[in-house]
Amino acid sequence: MPRQDGHQPFTSPTVHRWAWVLVAVFFVGGDFVTTSLGLSVVGVVERNSFLAPLVAEYGVVVILVLKAIVVGTGYAVYRHLPRPHDVGVPLGFATVGVAVTGWNVLVLGSALLA
Repeated sequence: MPRQDGHQPFTSPTVHRWAWVLVAVFFVGGDFVTTSLGLSVVGVVERNSFLAPLVAEYGVVVILVLKAIVVGTGYAVYRHLPRPHDVGVPLGFATVGVAVTGWNVLVLGSALLA
């Protein structure tokens, strides 16, 4: 709902751009880098039952392929949603990315300190 001054939160193109930057940094980059590093540490394994056999078969590059498919699909959905609801797509990806990257950092840290 618009405020009395007519401004609608989350409709600024800048907000949308930064939301997609966060997707790239955390959902794609952060998860990929921390997962790649983690899998090189003894005792750390991929626990995602869907992803583990794919990583075992094709290597960590499969993560980037799957993320490209997921983010591409999300972007297509984003382009078809009305404002301000469309920004929920990158914000959702970014939230998951921050959580997963944070979890991976904790796993990495505990494995390296063990």
